[in-house]
Amino acid sequence: MQELLSKKYVEYHVKSLFWVISGVFISFCSLSQDTTSLAKSGRRPRYIVKPFVGLNKPGISKSPFSIYTVPGEKSDFLLLDNQLIRSQQLGNLSISPVQAFDLNQYGVQQDKSLQQSYWRAYSKSLDGVNSIQSRGLFPKIELPPAIDRIFGGSEISFKPNGSLLLDIGYMGQFVDNPAIPVQLRYIGNLFFNEQAQLNFQGKIGDKLNLNANFDTKASFNFQNQLKLNWKTQEEDILQNIEVGNTSWTLNSQLIPGVQNLFGLKTLLRFGNLDITVVAAQQRSKQDCITLKGGSQGRSFEIRADQYDENRHFFLSTYFRDNYERSLRNMPVITSGITITRVEVYVTNRTQSTETLRNLVALSDLGESNPYSRTKAVLQPIKPNNPVDNANNGLYDKLVSDALIRKSDQSSYQLESAYNLQRGTDFDVLKGAKRLNEREFKFNSQLGYISLVAPLRNDEVLAVAYEYTFNGRRFKVGELTEDYQARQDNEVLVLKMLKSSTVRNHLEHPMWDLMMKNVYSLNTNSLAKQNFQLRIVYKDDASGIDNSNLIEGEKLKDIPLVKVLGLDKLNFAGDAQPDGNFDFIDDITVDAKNGKIIFPVLEPFGKSLKSKFTSSEGILADKYVFEKLYTTTQTDAQQQASKNKFFLKGSFQSGVGGDIALPFGVEPKSVTVSAGGQMLSAGSDFIVEGQSGKVKIINEGVFNSGREIKVCYEKPDLFSNQVRTLLGTRLDYNLGSDVHLGATIQNMSETPPAFFRRVAIGNEPVDNTLIGFDASLLKKSNFLTRALDALPIVSTKESSVIDFQGEFATLIPNVNDRVQGNAFIDDFEAARVVYNLNSQPTLWKPGATPRDFVVDNPRLLTSNFRRA
Repeated sequence: MQELLSKKYVEYHVKSLFWVISGVFISFCSLSQDTTSLAKSGRRPRYIVKPFVGLNKPGISKSPFSIYTVPGEKSDFLLLDNQLIRSQQLGNLSISPVQAFDLNQYGVQQDKSLQQSYWRAYSKSLDGVNSIQSRGLFPKIELPPAIDRIFGGSEISFKPNGSLLLDIGYMGQFVDNPAIPVQLRYIGNLFFNEQAQLNFQGKIGDKLNLNANFDTKASFNFQNQLKLNWKTQEEDILQNIEVGNTSWTLNSQLIPGVQNLFGLKTLLRFGNLDITVVAAQQRSKQDCITLKGGSQGRSFEIRADQYDENRHFFLSTYFRDNYERSLRNMPVITSGITITRVEVYVTNRTQSTETLRNLVALSDLGESNPYSRTKAVLQPIKPNNPVDNANNGLYDKLVSDALIRKSDQSSYQLESAYNLQRGTDFDVLKGAKRLNEREFKFNSQLGYISLVAPLRNDEVLAVAYEYTFNGRRFKVGELTEDYQARQDNEVLVLKMLKSSTVRNHLEHPMWDLMMKNVYSLNTNSLAKQNFQLRIVYKDDASGIDNSNLIEGEKLKDIPLVKVLGLDKLNFAGDAQPDGNFDFIDDITVDAKNGKIIFPVLEPFGKSLKSKFTSSEGILADKYVFEKLYTTTQTDAQQQASKNKFFLKGSFQSGVGGDIALPFGVEPKSVTVSAGGQMLSAGSDFIVEGQSGKVKIINEGVFNSGREIKVCYEKPDLFSNQVRTLLGTRLDYNLGSDVHLGATIQNMSETPPAFFRRVAIGNEPVDNTLIGFDASLLKKSNFLTRALDALPIVSTKESSVIDFQGEFATLIPNVNDRVQGNAFIDDFEAARVVYNLNSQPTLWKPGATPRDFVVDNPRLLTSNFRRA
């Protein structure tokens, strides 16, 4: 035994001596370094594994890296010379140095361990039998028995469900710049990214319930819900209290309830009288969709600068120049052109790998009046001819050039050998996508194409097509049969309709190929029936929408819809204006895609300017919006003084049996009526919450031809004012047959504290609704006997008297906080400077504060404000 002990001691001291010698050697090496050179400190975090020192076996560790959790580990104790010798082994491997302890020290450690075990067991016994299960992250909490009457029990329980995600990271950056001190070359910081999705269900006794769900990534506030509900027994006066998200449901057709509220609602009961009181903030608005004859009625208002950008293009300047002349005798198109084939290529922005080709798109291809007519590559030029490859020498020279055919040499060859400018005269596309017939459509007589998806500003559009004119066949660009035998890396020669750089008319006439006379109604179908369109001018002087100009020798009191060429026919199609919009498919409207098309190229530009006489130059400058057609849409929208024309009207789009609801509509808030009669959910219609649609399942509702109205509550996605709802509902039952009710409800809108100016039509209201209702439902044996007394009449059911009556009145008012003022226009194009005498001076656009003289220089900053 002594031999074994001596061997263990020797092994322990040898290991200790080895660690000491290693430490001395490392210290010596660090001290022997050259102290004159600049070096890093070399400090690194170090972790030293210390041997286990103690008498008892360590507690069971949950870490998989701990050696004490490995099965097979054991400790041996030997008593030698009044000392206790301990060793730990894992099989034949020693995992701890041999340790010697005095017997008295061992006894003290054992007493301490036993004492800890005793108190731990005693604490568990106080918690009961199920103490292990009840203790944890969310333990059960019991309240004193004195509050049982309030909550119906003393037990508190809550069940959280969801996820908590916290990302913690460290980002370090080292800049090896000699100009920066060494201590500042390394910059590091921590970053955090947290996300919580919680669904909480709490309960106190049998009466109080708390339900809440919260998501930090929710897009809108109404997606987070919080509801506290306290409910008592039937015999109590205070029946129910709801705090948080609640609803105000009324059994009334004249006074609608509200589903999306946040506040307090309580129910009181005094015998046969029930009183419901609510005080909350309303987070939704009531809206309705009207359907007539199975179609949905919608109104629209489109500003003149909101044309359908980057979607409609003329195939050539030849078709653009003949557009208005071809439509002079509407509905007959006199162009004499029939386009038979069109192939369209665009910049590939998708993952599609089919029908991809390399191409060269040229702006002057086929043009008889090219933009770069002085360049040698276009010679010879054949003027005044319909668009064709043979109109200039560009097509023949490029097709025969072998270097142009190579996709990697095309751009260099066109710039160096032919002196063409990329982005203006040509563009090269590698892997361009060819559109299928479902992705575009073309007008075969007027010579333009319409894309299903609009292009981006940096995308290229190129085409090849063929057509007939007066019996002759013409072709522009290379069609499929022209390049079938070529390799995929060879380029095609096509006509460019849109480049990646041209931004306005001054850069290139190709800018005019994009049609700016098409406006979208954002619908899939249009019908001539019940379609209405007016063109109005919002006059600042009168403050109203004028459907005609109030000045001008030729334009005064003439409807703008007629001035701009949209009223040449009557309803029967005769050439006689009737004051209404001419609904002509594929000419003035695209009924399938919901587009309005003007028969003139620049309705609010050159077309309007031509209606003024030569002496009315000032009026022309006032009304004509020329920059709408010479600059980008974004730049034109900045011209607020000219942007006064609007397209207003209404239409009906066929929707069948499905009506799409806006985002966030609660299915419980949806009500459907036909001809003023409420329909039943489940039998007449259903609301699909996942898809957000209302489906009419009773076909007789559509076949009846009655007006269908779908009403719902639309949540406030972005709200800048507070709507407060205060209401009381009284219900009194006279037995089981007669019911009396009364409702008083006040809804007030409060503008934000920082904004007291409101526009006309959007004034915050303070309305009060008062209503009374009564219902009677009683069986009548007298009516049954009277009907049975009639000859050949025998009743099988009891007769019932059913009566329902309701009365309601509205007391309108405006919130006092706005001081009864509403503004017609905010005059964004003008400013007002107030001097000390409160005399306003008009500041015209483009002027600066220095253009005015005021009494106090501080007014230039403090009193310089919007009108």
